[in-house]
Amino acid sequence: MGSGTEKQVSSGIKEYKKCFVGYVDVLGFTKEVLRSHHPDTLSRSLKILLKNIKQYCRLEKDSENQDSLPFKFTWMSDNLLFYTEDDSIDRFRDISDIIAYFSLTTIEAGPFLFRGALSHGDFYFDRQWNLYFGPAMVDAIKWEKKQNWAGLMLTPVCSDFVKKNNYDSLVTRMRANRVIGTKLIEISGPLVVDYEVPFKNEECHVHVKERLSLEKSLCINWTVDFRALHVESSKLGKLLSSLECEVDRESIKEKVDNTLEFLKYCKQFEKRTVLQ
Repeated sequence: MGSGTEKQVSSGIKEYKKCFVGYVDVLGFTKEVLRSHHPDTLSRSLKILLKNIKQYCRLEKDSENQDSLPFKFTWMSDNLLFYTEDDSIDRFRDISDIIAYFSLTTIEAGPFLFRGALSHGDFYFDRQWNLYFGPAMVDAIKWEKKQNWAGLMLTPVCSDFVKKNNYDSLVTRMRANRVIGTKLIEISGPLVVDYEVPFKNEECHVHVKERLSLEKSLCINWTVDFRALHVESSKLGKLLSSLECEVDRESIKEKVDNTLEFLKYCKQFEKRTVLQ
């Protein structure tokens, strides 16, 4: 191996960094892939999701340039990986806000829903070589799979870190300015909320100790400015039923009910201010 190649391979960060890592899964995507003979339909949907991120990050003109962003992201088939380059309170706000915004707009636009987890800890990344790994990523993937809803929890390790450093004091975050009638309304709400996360039934037995120690976890609040609950209920039901096969009706109902409970819970914290 030549010296030039050695330098190229050894480029990038040399050790783990303390980061926030968000792992988000597209619910039902695998089943859609297996039963679909038209990849253009799926690719078109995923491109819309990616466009949402680009628009939020103002990357429309240069889709490859993420260097100036306070967080980074990459696609992995039906998964999205968000990460920061440090664990400061500003980076926590940034990554939580983009995940919340992306989840909200994706649910409203359809046809997919998301489930995810935000972790904190050691993480290695090299965008040039498309390499991503570390304990924080393992933790995020592990807890994403446990949940039984369309939601985004902070892992126990991440929740502890956020509370210990008072990052959960970020009680409000602007989500939207919307005209209601003749008035411009500012809508805001908590960036994260403390909530009892619904887990899959099998997780109740396999991870009893983890559940008992968890009780409640901080969750990313993606619900701010989501429309009326009667619309949400029918939309969530339609979306989830379109992603699951007929034999999974009970599972669909559980996901919808659990998600709607979270929506109702978060609505009590939503604030609307008339802008002058």
